[in-house]
Amino acid sequence: MSEDDNESSSKSPACTASSAEKTGGGIGGGGCCCGTCRKKRRRSHKKSRNGCQNCKRRKVKCDEVKPECGNCLRFSMHCDFAPPPPTNQISPSPTASSPLTPPPRKRGRPRKDWDAIPKLPGPNDSGSDAARIQRTPAPSSGEPTFPSLLNSGDLELLHHYMCHTAITLGEPHVWREHVPKLGFKHHYVLHMVLAISAQHLARLRPAQARHYETLAERHSTSALPAVASLIPRLDKDNCQALYHTTVLVCFSTFAKKPTPGHLLVVAEDGEVPWWGLMRGVRIVVQNVGIQTIISGWPDESVTFEQHWTHCPTLPEPVHKAVLWETRLEELADLVATTADAERVMFTASLGALRDCFRMTFGTEAEPEKRVQGRFEIVMRWLYNMDDDFVARLQQRQALPLILLGHFAVLVQLLEHFWFMEGWAEHLLNGLFVALDPQYATWLEWPAQQIRRTGSGSGSTNRGVLSVQRMID
Repeated sequence: MSEDDNESSSKSPACTASSAEKTGGGIGGGGCCCGTCRKKRRRSHKKSRNGCQNCKRRKVKCDEVKPECGNCLRFSMHCDFAPPPPTNQISPSPTASSPLTPPPRKRGRPRKDWDAIPKLPGPNDSGSDAARIQRTPAPSSGEPTFPSLLNSGDLELLHHYMCHTAITLGEPHVWREHVPKLGFKHHYVLHMVLAISAQHLARLRPAQARHYETLAERHSTSALPAVASLIPRLDKDNCQALYHTTVLVCFSTFAKKPTPGHLLVVAEDGEVPWWGLMRGVRIVVQNVGIQTIISGWPDESVTFEQHWTHCPTLPEPVHKAVLWETRLEELADLVATTADAERVMFTASLGALRDCFRMTFGTEAEPEKRVQGRFEIVMRWLYNMDDDFVARLQQRQALPLILLGHFAVLVQLLEHFWFMEGWAEHLLNGLFVALDPQYATWLEWPAQQIRRTGSGSGSTNRGVLSVQRMID
């Protein structure tokens, strides 16, 4: 016997059946029923590649029964033969013990996916770790993800807003009670609340201004993309949140330090970002109506006009009257010299500006006894400004710039709002640079009125005097 035969015989055990039992063709034959031959015989089965993924992964034969194969049913596994659940069906929230208790196991092959079972917290694990194991993701609401937690810096901003900033923006019932509640439901409102609070702190704490300005920029950047994406999907559910957010964005823009070439509505590089959102506010009001927006305010007696009238007490809250009628008649004569195609637009803009002056100062026959800047009246001119008029401001045409210079007289009356401080002076300085020198004398009257009706702050007077010197 050869060496290979010896090796083969040593590896293959001999058949232990008697001669009488070997009726089917010898060792390993079909008729042999000994244990050795039964092990050597391999039962044939039908080959198929149509089994479920669980059976393929476990390398077991799938019976291909639908909607759930036998193996998946046996081991309480989700079979991919089963139809997907309806998309509008919300699964019941799990109990506290369900994520920690694995499903009961039956006899079968040992499982290989041990990582799929949540790990039980050990004796040294903190309670927060255990809570994190049980936490399940909230269903999507269609809006961007809400920030999970506020850090200590955000809590400081929220505290300052509730205690101090809210009452400087307008009606306290609206800005201190209603708007924060909207922020807990719509994260972009909360971001803008924190942004305006950070800007207020930057004014109150100059030594830390850079820190708070960074926080304000971070929260504004987080809010703006969400607002821009939701304005086209305006409805009754989000109209209040979008309205108050866009107003806060306008406040935030005013609260930033004016940059050179920034003329409130336009800048050197084109239209300013807040103006697009101001149009968004207009779209909100036009589509849903102002009554829908104020329907959720906590004090139903507060009107839309009263929304803006509250402001902190000033040492001298009453301004001097301005005799404006003769001056605006002179502007009307200037408008009459323009081309027919533009005259209608400029006439309408001048008429809206005249209304703002009349509601603020009254008339020579019936002057206003208490002259105080009201945000909802002054900003009405910007709110209703025509897009073609803005385009001509961008082109630095003389007449739109002159009208904007006269609007600065009204802007100066709003500087009891902390975020409007310095804008009248900055606006006049910028207009003088942008305006052709031959029209510079048209800025003389606005500069004189701002100096006369100013609140007495040194910075405002110095700014107006600098413009006056440039005119002279």
